[in-house]
Amino acid sequence: MAIPRTSLPNLRIQKGLLTRLASPASAKSIGTSIGQAMLGPQNRKERRDREAFSKELLTAAGDPTKIGNILTTYGAKLDDPELAMRGAGMLSTAMEAKRIQDGQSALAYIQDQMRQTLQTELTENFTAQDQQQRLNDLQLSANAVARNVRGLDPLAVAGMSMNMENAVFQQQSARNQDRRAEEALEIRFEGHEMALAKHKEYMETRDYRDQMRGFERNEALHNAAIKSAQQSGGTDEDRAKFLQLFPDMEGIWETVTTQKESQNLQLKKLKADAKSNKFDYKNEQLFDLLGIPEDERTEETEQGKKNLKAIERLRVLPPKKAYEVLQAAVESSFAKAKAPPAALVGLFKDAAMAYTAGQGPFVSDEKEEGEAAQLALIGAQAYMEAGSGIDAFKSATEAMAKASKAVKEGKKEGENELIERLKQLDMATEYPD
Repeated sequence: MAIPRTSLPNLRIQKGLLTRLASPASAKSIGTSIGQAMLGPQNRKERRDREAFSKELLTAAGDPTKIGNILTTYGAKLDDPELAMRGAGMLSTAMEAKRIQDGQSALAYIQDQMRQTLQTELTENFTAQDQQQRLNDLQLSANAVARNVRGLDPLAVAGMSMNMENAVFQQQSARNQDRRAEEALEIRFEGHEMALAKHKEYMETRDYRDQMRGFERNEALHNAAIKSAQQSGGTDEDRAKFLQLFPDMEGIWETVTTQKESQNLQLKKLKADAKSNKFDYKNEQLFDLLGIPEDERTEETEQGKKNLKAIERLRVLPPKKAYEVLQAAVESSFAKAKAPPAALVGLFKDAAMAYTAGQGPFVSDEKEEGEAAQLALIGAQAYMEAGSGIDAFKSATEAMAKASKAVKEGKKEGENELIERLKQLDMATEYPD
């Protein structure tokens, strides 16, 4: 039987196929395809598990407990003991942290109960003994929490009630101090109620707080400028050097220079008087030359008695010797003398403007600035009398508040008098019918 003829399949190779198969990229692609085709169901499941593992880790980011559970679960799924152990470790750490957090929360609650117990007013139904017993019970509870929660320090917790007593006591002391300061402020402003109200209002402003914060720096800068001016010569070159170091402080230079010139004139006069061979200064003149304060010039104070005795000893000396001793004392006094209050006006200019606000209307900005300058000078005087630092600054602002009140009431009285005079003129004037 004859074999039937059949057509052979077309085995013609496409042009360029062998060349493409020989390229590295094509070989890699074909290898990957073959590898994927050879993957069994188990390998494909593992790949899906790893993809799911990555997604769940991203979702649980920031939560140690969730991450620990995921690592433990997928460590078992992927047959990865190391991964499972890492998950178990994270879970253990997270659980311990949670226990510590819960313990700290319990201690915070107990601490708050201690605070409330200490702040409860004592009465017949809640005596000091009751208060102490309640504190003791709360301390026992705190000790129990610290013992049973690993990670808490029992020694630190043991003094919780004592620490809370100290904290409450300090808080109450601070409140009492604030109350006493408020009472003292009202006493200092007695008879100046309107000024006190304005001063309290200003103390609540941001400007006042900013000035309080910047005062120490400004105080140091002004003191440095004053010292520099005192140590400088009086030439134009010295002035230029000063203003390079302390721009916008020309007022300090002028004030200190004027003071030095006045001192030099007094010394020159003293030397000229010495040639007369007469020592006939009065006590007040000597006190002024030596810069003795008013309250140290009489026998009412111990220092006043000492000063008067020193002048008596000076008078019994021969005139020439008396002048020598006086000149040395005056030079020493000048060397120690503080700068005039005008040199510190800049420290209180902004505060003074706050007190002049609302006192107008002023005829011009220059007039208002003039009023503020007067208040600033009063503030500088009060500051120097009080010493230095924040307390002296507060004294200065109080003095300005009182002075601004006086100025303001003075304006009102003047206006009232003017209105009254106008009324009288109006009544005395005869108008034609």
